[in-house]
Amino acid sequence: MISNFDHGLDTKASKALYRREDTKRQSERLLSNDRDYFRAGASIENIGACRIVRMKSCPGLSAACVVECDTTDPDNLRSVWQRLAELKVNEFRTYLPGQRQDGILESYGCEPSVEAAYYAEVDENARRQIPDRIKIRPISRTDDAIKTALLNQDSARPDGKDSPANVYVELERRKIEAGYMKGFLIEVENEPAGFFSLSTQGDLVRMKNLFSAPRIRGAGCGAAIVAFAHQYASMTGRRHIGVFAIQGGAGERLYTRNGLKVVGAQTEYSASVASLIGAQK
Repeated sequence: MISNFDHGLDTKASKALYRREDTKRQSERLLSNDRDYFRAGASIENIGACRIVRMKSCPGLSAACVVECDTTDPDNLRSVWQRLAELKVNEFRTYLPGQRQDGILESYGCEPSVEAAYYAEVDENARRQIPDRIKIRPISRTDDAIKTALLNQDSARPDGKDSPANVYVELERRKIEAGYMKGFLIEVENEPAGFFSLSTQGDLVRMKNLFSAPRIRGAGCGAAIVAFAHQYASMTGRRHIGVFAIQGGAGERLYTRNGLKVVGAQTEYSASVASLIGAQK
């Protein structure tokens, strides 16, 4: 016989298990969406248990070459590094789920950086008013020059890296044209002030590549983007929004203040190919 007390404990345990499983599903959905971002419009080449995912039209940009690793076996990695050198790739990235320290990658000089995965259900934020002075509109190819000029106001790109503004804009254009995401321009008092993109997957709307000009940071553009993502999700019948942010960065504070919660993480490793080839010798 199960007492009421035992039944209460069982119910609590079931709810806790459901929350853990739901959090895991949310994290996996964001990780899957991130993989799809790098694959959109890219060529994929298998090297043993790894895959080189490369945007041929954007050489020299680390976001344009990602290695998907099913293993960090040294022999397999050496084959990958050699192939990257043959392809004349300057920089690359690889991602591991969770907050992982991988001794093999680090022994080659790959630098780790942890990105937290943020998630929220569409709620009353979808009805928050965006201030009248802030306008958000779909981006077009003719806006590429505006995006380049905005990026040139700062040395860091939306992914936190230093790369040529025009090449970064070209990468985003390729991802938009491949159908992965939709781009949007932010205007503050009728002046271009930033941009971002939204990607959809199932019932998720993911915010991607948020950038605001240094002169208007702290003026509410970040909160407006989150509100817009809620609105977009609501209008398109989706139930969740999500985003990745570097731990300890400005994005972390923005998303926490606006109701998003951490559901997981991934560790980015990046390096120059020249340094990897040198480490093998």
